[in-house]
Amino acid sequence: MTSIRTLLLLALASTLGHATEPGTNPVNYRRHIAPLLSQFGCNAGSCHGSVHGQGGFKLSLFGFDDAADYEAIVDREADRVLKTPQESLLLLKPSGIVDHEGGKLFDIDSPAYKLLERWIREGAKNEQLSELVKLSIEPSEVNLSSASPHCDFKVFARFADDALLDVTNLAALSVVDDSLAEVDARGTLTRMGNGGTSLIATYGGRSASASIFSIDAQIGVPVLEPPANEVDRWINLRQERLRIAPVEKTDDYAFLRRLSLLTMGRLPTPEEVRSFAADSNSEKRTVAIDQALASPQHASLWATRMCEITGSREQLSSDAEIAEQQQRRWHEWFRVRFVDNLPYDQIARGVLTATSRDQRSTSDFIHACVERPTDIATDAQEYAAKPTLDLYWARRKENEQVDLESLAERTAAAFLGVRIECARCHKHPFDRWTQNDHRSFANLFAQVRYGLSPEMRMGLADALEQRRRRIAVGESPSKIPRIREVYLTASTSGNFRDAATLELLPSRPLGDKHYEADEDPREQFVHWLLLPENPFFARNFVNRVWAYYFGQGIVEPVDSFSASNPPSHPELLDGLAKEFIASGYDIRSLERTILTSNAWQRAATIPANQQNDHRNYSRFPVQVLPAAVLVDAIADVAGDDDNRAVDSPMRSPVTSAAPEYFDVFDRPERVATCDCESSHAPSLRQTMLMLADDTLLKRIQDGIAVELARMSKNRKLVEQLFLTTLSRPPTKDERKSAVKHLREAKDRIEAVADLTWSLMTTREFYTNH
Repeated sequence: MTSIRTLLLLALASTLGHATEPGTNPVNYRRHIAPLLSQFGCNAGSCHGSVHGQGGFKLSLFGFDDAADYEAIVDREADRVLKTPQESLLLLKPSGIVDHEGGKLFDIDSPAYKLLERWIREGAKNEQLSELVKLSIEPSEVNLSSASPHCDFKVFARFADDALLDVTNLAALSVVDDSLAEVDARGTLTRMGNGGTSLIATYGGRSASASIFSIDAQIGVPVLEPPANEVDRWINLRQERLRIAPVEKTDDYAFLRRLSLLTMGRLPTPEEVRSFAADSNSEKRTVAIDQALASPQHASLWATRMCEITGSREQLSSDAEIAEQQQRRWHEWFRVRFVDNLPYDQIARGVLTATSRDQRSTSDFIHACVERPTDIATDAQEYAAKPTLDLYWARRKENEQVDLESLAERTAAAFLGVRIECARCHKHPFDRWTQNDHRSFANLFAQVRYGLSPEMRMGLADALEQRRRRIAVGESPSKIPRIREVYLTASTSGNFRDAATLELLPSRPLGDKHYEADEDPREQFVHWLLLPENPFFARNFVNRVWAYYFGQGIVEPVDSFSASNPPSHPELLDGLAKEFIASGYDIRSLERTILTSNAWQRAATIPANQQNDHRNYSRFPVQVLPAAVLVDAIADVAGDDDNRAVDSPMRSPVTSAAPEYFDVFDRPERVATCDCESSHAPSLRQTMLMLADDTLLKRIQDGIAVELARMSKNRKLVEQLFLTTLSRPPTKDERKSAVKHLREAKDRIEAVADLTWSLMTTREFYTNH
């Protein structure tokens, strides 16, 4: 049913004379024609928006330069727009009257044809009108059901002069999950399946979304378990509305395995499994969660994750030894802070405002560099005591300037959850960011340099002179190593300029128009970032933590927050973000809230009478283990875990085929500015590697097989083997088959190795469930 608000907006749009059909007002290029070209994909990279255009006709990619596009369209020598509309190629080609490589786009009696025809007849003008300020969809929530499978909606554009335009027929329309609903160009949604998704409308470079709830009216509202915390409260509301019944909680065996692998990157030991299963304490799961979050392995795991998010391998030294030292320092700096559960806002500040000297004098800094420990691990521990992570900025481009564009994109993705790399060259096609937004954001960091500051040059000259004098009197002072530092300069020579006017652009965060920069613009940027009303910072990190534990973000991809990519559960995301801020950015408290929820503790199985729903958290989604965790899980079973992949993030364990596992199971390279280097989707390559790894059976034979073969009772051996590999006891049939295999075997060690190998190559072993 059309809402009262929609009716009022329609009435207002009609009153203002700015409906889709412009009425008595002239058709405007920016408001009517340019959006139409975008709707039909004319300015896409595969069409006229490509580098060289198509058929001698070139448009700017996604219409970022509408002035140039207008001139290309009305070019008198091109016959695209003539005095007679029926002779204009702008109508003849897309309507199919004249051969068009892009095919027929609309009929001659369609609204698009009529709008273009009228624009040409009126003189194909491009009058400058007020700027688009807001796009909205009415109603903002759309309800579909098996009893009422259709719903109409409207898309409205509001401009700076308060004009309101109904742009439903001009906007590009899509449904995030088109298995649940379909949308046509007239603004009608049609139900396709059960679930929740979003309708997206894009017009004039802006996007808006509306929630879609599609249900089966024949299914009753489920009776849900009382919520364990705020997470369940929001999820229960969504499940009740969509009439989705969740599965029961998983058993103790699967819970402990899931918890150990995700929080500590290791399998639980058989002793831990037995003890947990036998514990009758009703709070044992909460106790286990608290213990896991306080473990050293948990800190190492999250340090590795932060190395991926902040790009620890981007522009490393070409010297392998120095590169490994950098990686150790980077990982240890984060690890220590997760051990101490340092608030996330303080961690972010330590990264984003870093310098090498941290207020120390040049002489103290030079002395520290001279006395630096030669042992890599000891050096990393000493580096972790620094208040800031200057390695984040040590990515020199030329003339001691850092790679500003890459750093801006890295910072936006890591700490705001926004991808702006498209805006480096043109207007972002699916978000509001322009080239100037990208450049103004990069200017926040333009004063950062990586090399030798004037003060350091003078300090080094003094140090070298003192060393020369000591050598002259017979002493043997230590050599002064090559020293470079991250420092700030007052120069603005490296700042970016306006793409069109070449005027110097101010430093400004994304989406902020009133910004006063101080001596270090990064300090003011962090102040803006940590404001409670900041729409990015807290929501971004909450979404990342959620995605880690559930295998999918509330916003997915996790670093792609935009109006065209709305959260699946907006109330849940906002609620968790508010709690995170109120807790003082307590990471462990956030994790505890997620892990103690009923939603996270649900079974991964799909009952025969229920739909396969995981987007609404009615069950736990099965996840392929991260590469480093799988490598360590194999080592846990084989018993050769001297050098763990999670604890030593850049060194491959020498006792395994780790490089192959890192490749096949998509270990992030940590060089892309977005969080898009790995996929947790299962693949045939993963199965084939597990089956074909010739080192795996050898490790099993030399390790666990020898140990278990000493056990005299086959039933106990089989149980120990299942607890070691799958963290559960065998079923009756599994025990019977395994015992039979052991009894009939001529070589007991070989028989144990075969059983172990058969369990480790199952999906149950290399997935979390």
